Amino acid sequence: VLSFDDQSPNGDQQWLGDGMADEILNVLAKVNGLQVTGKTSSFSFKGKNATIKEIGKALNVSTVLEGSVSKVGNKLRITAQLIDVETDKHLWSKKYDHQWGEIHSIIDEVAQGISKELINELSIKELEDIKINNVVDPEAYEYYLKGIHFALRKFFLSGYKEKYFTQSEEMFLKAISVDTAYIDAYAGLAKLYDIKSIDDIVSEKDIVYEKKRDSIINLGFKINTNSANLLAIKGSIIASKEKPYSFDSAFYYFAKAYRLNQNSEVTYMEITGTLTTYGLYHKVIAISERLLKTDPLNNLARLTEAYNFEHLGEYDKAVESYTKVLAIDNNDFWSIVGLFRIAVFIDHDKNKAKQLLIKMQELNPVHDKNYLQSFQAYLLAIDGNNVKALDLDRSYRTYSLLNMKEEALDLIEMMGVRTNYKDIYSYLNLKNNASTEFIRDEPKFRAILAKAKEVYEVRLAKYGHYFDD
Repeated sequence: VLSFDDQSPNGDQQWLGDGMADEILNVLAKVNGLQVTGKTSSFSFKGKNATIKEIGKALNVSTVLEGSVSKVGNKLRITAQLIDVETDKHLWSKKYDHQWGEIHSIIDEVAQGISKELINELSIKELEDIKINNVVDPEAYEYYLKGIHFALRKFFLSGYKEKYFTQSEEMFLKAISVDTAYIDAYAGLAKLYDIKSIDDIVSEKDIVYEKKRDSIINLGFKINTNSANLLAIKGSIIASKEKPYSFDSAFYYFAKAYRLNQNSEVTYMEITGTLTTYGLYHKVIAISERLLKTDPLNNLARLTEAYNFEHLGEYDKAVESYTKVLAIDNNDFWSIVGLFRIAVFIDHDKNKAKQLLIKMQELNPVHDKNYLQSFQAYLLAIDGNNVKALDLDRSYRTYSLLNMKEEALDLIEMMGVRTNYKDIYSYLNLKNNASTEFIRDEPKFRAILAKAKEVYEVRLAKYGHYFDD
């Protein structure tokens, strides 16, 4: 299901084209007998001049649904056509001229028409059951689609540009004001606040957005306790707390969310994000590769896979995955970040690293004042500007470039205990990361690694079997 083309007079309704295709895809994905490619892969062809045959080959599908949307006031025009990849012939097509309030019935009709064309043995009852389960107020639905467009399509993938956060927040709040029971809007806003609280590094804003996030989640659960997205976000929040049994509780929420909706982007992000933080990298890669089988051009899954390959010290695989992401979006901020680290610590290619840093600063200059300063420190350390490098960053990665063994060992020992061997202080990262190679034979490091391994093996035994199906 390709993203529907925006045919509006002002060309400003791609949010509708994406949302229309997304809803049809979600309905079709529940139909027994249909194998539907994930939306991220399908949407990756947006704005490109690929032929139907090229798309079919890339996605390994036999039919493609394409269409267009245009909304002027409350008047809505939608066209849809199902095309055979092999012959390039239209198997089914229809044009709709309706009011915006009929948007959900149009989606149902398109999904039913396609299913009837592709599956001959569907009964009338089965055909009638192919529909959106939860119909919401059309005005709220419009705001929600815009919120998703600005949040996951713009804010997160742009490296957290502030203007997209503001636009997304406004749309989600409007959706909730129109329909106070619209659970998806609560989940979208909660996730937006969650990302924002993490983005603000360490500041008072963290607490502000954490409180907003928690308040929205609590309001959402009063409406619906079975929202996969809210459950996954709640699990991630609990997992981040350093309290007894918090991880057990988190996995209760993750498992429930995964059962309810394995295809949710938010559920995927929360589960894999937590597993990465706790050092279960092989598990994350397995989940990502399972998703990539049905959604082969999913940049989020490919990026997540690459990051975990990097933590495992499998740098060739990491480069391959980062490069695949950039082949789809050559401005993907986080892939450039990953390739920068590899250029510095594996390839020792200072010139390449400098060019990648310039690219990052061009894409998101705001991060130059905080997140990217550590990268500037790496380059200063390579150039021998020790004092300036340490003024910007005192991580063990910077210490490794300056060959400061005692400082690196003391930091890793302290932070390993403080974080309970999470994230960059987890066992497999410490064991395989190029930045620890210069201290790997030190007795103190071997002792730290042994403690980290004990923690890792407990986590693996308790949680390594989750999400195997």
